[in-house]
Amino acid sequence: MTTCRAAWRTRGSALARCRTTGGQAECAVRPALGAFKIALVTRADVKCIVAPRGRLQRNRTLAFVSRLFSTFEKWERREQHSNPARFIERDV
Repeated sequence: MTTCRAAWRTRGSALARCRTTGGQAECAVRPALGAFKIALVTRADVKCIVAPRGRLQRNRTLAFVSRLFSTFEKWERREQHSNPARFIERDV
């Protein structure tokens, strides 16, 4: 069993708010990867972010993370073609 470096820090009423609003940035990505440097995020970290979510939210969060890291590549915060969400399969 692999352990996730990305730890969920959202709990209680904040978690209930996240479930109703569906905000991927505030509810999934920032709590899990907030302490990480952009260049050090791996594919395993992204898988840990999307794994506990439902099928629809998993796909939306994965699309958001992919777009986020593509933007980081454009801004030269990451190496080109190093998007950690690139080869993660979407649920159909």
